[in-house]
Amino acid sequence: MFRVAATDILLDGSVAARQFVVTDFSGNLVFNGALPYGDTRGWGPLPASFAVVARDPASTAAVLQTAPTGYILRLATDAAPQVVEIGRFDCSAGERFVASYSCAGNSGSNAQIGIQYVWFDADGAVVANTGRYTTVTTVAWQSVTTPAATAPAGAAKCVLRAVRIGGGSGFGFLTNMEVIKQRSGQTLVTPNSLTTELVNTDSFSAAGLAVFGGELRSDNYNAATGTGWQLTKAGGLVVPNASITNAKIGNEIQSNNFVAGSSGWRIRKDGLAEFDSVIIRRNMRVATGTFSIDWTRPGVASTGDWDRSGEVDTGHPAPLWSELKKVYIATLGLTNDAVATADYPEITDQVWWDWNADTIINRTTWFGGATIRFRWAFRGDQFLKRIQGTVRWSLYEVT
Repeated sequence: MFRVAATDILLDGSVAARQFVVTDFSGNLVFNGALPYGDTRGWGPLPASFAVVARDPASTAAVLQTAPTGYILRLATDAAPQVVEIGRFDCSAGERFVASYSCAGNSGSNAQIGIQYVWFDADGAVVANTGRYTTVTTVAWQSVTTPAATAPAGAAKCVLRAVRIGGGSGFGFLTNMEVIKQRSGQTLVTPNSLTTELVNTDSFSAAGLAVFGGELRSDNYNAATGTGWQLTKAGGLVVPNASITNAKIGNEIQSNNFVAGSSGWRIRKDGLAEFDSVIIRRNMRVATGTFSIDWTRPGVASTGDWDRSGEVDTGHPAPLWSELKKVYIATLGLTNDAVATADYPEITDQVWWDWNADTIINRTTWFGGATIRFRWAFRGDQFLKRIQGTVRWSLYEVT
């Protein structure tokens, strides 16, 4: 049997073991184990020989000068064992727990201190107790991680105690008390695989990863709230917020509310797409320009409606000696500076005119290039006597 505890483990070869134990550090079962508030909140009654004392860099006691936390538990000598409850939890037979703590004594002390597990059955009767103690003899602080304690047969609950065994001399000091539930299992490590019940890590890198049962997910995954992510062995992937530079779709991609001809959207790999509604924000306008007009109706109002027409060279390049490969549309209309005059001022609000961009033309010159042109037409009401202003046109490439 061997044990390794480290922040980083670098191996050039391999590790083989009958059992590999992964400790789950997700929750400390000790209440208030580092005494951050300077009191014993969450604990049971404190014996008279126990007290919470503050770290004091100006103290003459070296153990108080160098305490690893702002407050520590001092355990004075007593003829009988003294204990204080520091936590309790449900458990099952065979579950394993590891206790750790920081401890020290004072000059000349000989105190046995630590953490005790008291196991109870479902009816509240004591089944057994397990002690994990350290004898402190100097003022030097030490970090202790104890051997795992296993819940015995019949255990359903556990009470944790900070303990000083009766007798000895001097003071003992405790802080950073922690009890963690282990997760263990038969583990196989090969050059290409790791099989275990739990891997809990901030960073993981693998050339290949296979999930034979269950799922991969982030520690904050919650389907109801839409947080975290999940990957199942069936191929299901839930990622509430994904950023993907490039993606290749083997069949189709669709919204979760897609119903053909009704709602949502779908894009198939053959290029067929269906959207319930589309807003395209890219600039499809490829050319724009203006021209001025100052037109007067020929004849009198009784002559009837009147018109004008023309052609615009947009300057947008077109293919030489071939058909247009893309679809274009053109639009035009007066800008806000237009002035219109009617025969009868009292009917000004009834006078009308309209514009029409009619035909897209791919015009090629024999010795020059090819550009896209369009024909336009204007039609005015018979009572529109004169119209002046600027006409703005635009050419759009829609496919």
